[in-house]
Amino acid sequence: MLVSFQRPPLVRVFAPDGREASPPEVEGRYGVLMHDVPYPVMAELYVDRLLDRDELRALCDRRRGRRAILAALRSGGPS
Repeated sequence: MLVSFQRPPLVRVFAPDGREASPPEVEGRYGVLMHDVPYPVMAELYVDRLLDRDELRALCDRRRGRRAILAALRSGGPS
């Protein structure tokens, strides 16, 4: 996920004594921030046998990644 501002926000900074600080006392800088975020993945496929929750979790933990998990499910399930 990439998050950025279309226009940098207006920022007001106040000193401990309550007065509004201004450059050169303070400088606001903005940059780019990227993060990996989890998201649900869904797929529809036909299988010979339904796995219970523990079997599916074990398969997902072993295979890691959508392609590998789907390939294992298409080929007959846990291995």
